[in-house]
Amino acid sequence: MDEDKYMPQRRLYRTKIVMKSKTTGEYVLLESGQKLLYGLKRKSCDDFENCIIYKELTASDLSSDHIGYILELTTEETDLPLGTYYFDVALQRADGEKIPVVRCKEIQVTRSVV
Repeated sequence: MDEDKYMPQRRLYRTKIVMKSKTTGEYVLLESGQKLLYGLKRKSCDDFENCIIYKELTASDLSSDHIGYILELTTEETDLPLGTYYFDVALQRADGEKIPVVRCKEIQVTRSVV
């Protein structure tokens, strides 16, 4: 019997993070040495060091339309207990300084009906 055909398939969940200038409304792309940091956490006051999920996006994650960066999460990463979570997105400059892009946004993990 071929056991591999009964193994659940690993899925990727993708979303796009787009940055726009507040003054010009134009899309902002990463410069050399910069990263986008994404962190998901249980407490709103936690910093990036206490994340349940932590991702660094670089220029190599640029979307095909060249206006944002693709964040990918695996099935294992999204298998979270029900409840309230918070996420942050920050721009990390080449010198290491972190500039908040999205601060402490609340999300709810609920049961899904498939």
